[in-house]
Amino acid sequence: MTLVFLLAFMMNVNAPEYLITSSAQVMQDKKTAVEAASLEEDTYPTYKINLNPKIQKYIWERSKESGIDHELMLSIAYIESKYNSKAVSYDNSSRGLFQMNTSNTFPEEVRLAGIENPDPFNPYHSSLTAINHVKRLMEKYSEQGYEEENLTKRVLTAYRYGIGKSKRKSLDNGYVRAVLEYKKKLESGEISVSHP
Repeated sequence: MTLVFLLAFMMNVNAPEYLITSSAQVMQDKKTAVEAASLEEDTYPTYKINLNPKIQKYIWERSKESGIDHELMLSIAYIESKYNSKAVSYDNSSRGLFQMNTSNTFPEEVRLAGIENPDPFNPYHSSLTAINHVKRLMEKYSEQGYEEENLTKRVLTAYRYGIGKSKRKSLDNGYVRAVLEYKKKLESGEISVSHP
């Protein structure tokens, strides 16, 4: 009887120690996971594309803050200007990295962003205004009931043709296909990436 009591006592004494060790290990595992997640959040993909890594990082940061897909924004910039921040459209209406229309869209987005001395050829101004514009389009069409892939297609169509003209365009247009095909290349690793 004494032996059974002694064994039961030892098991109870050892149980809390085991739980403490187990809890400590769980806490360490959580700490490691949090550190890894934090590190992952602070790293951004730098693609081997004709776009300065500092501008890529800026686009990544602003996209992340806005809840917009980073690769989507890089794809828009590629299709619009081939990453040329000095690009000018054939009719001189759109300029810069994201080819924002300088008579209406760019000035409105600049005003909303509070950018002083705006320059459509400044890649940071162009990036910020384009990201903000895409975010507003996402919100607008999401409220209208568009979801997932059709939401992205509707946003891209409005980005390219303007909100009014986009109503008459199919969501399966050449611009949308080109942007989404390039985005797929970025996401699949077809276009090389390195983490700084």
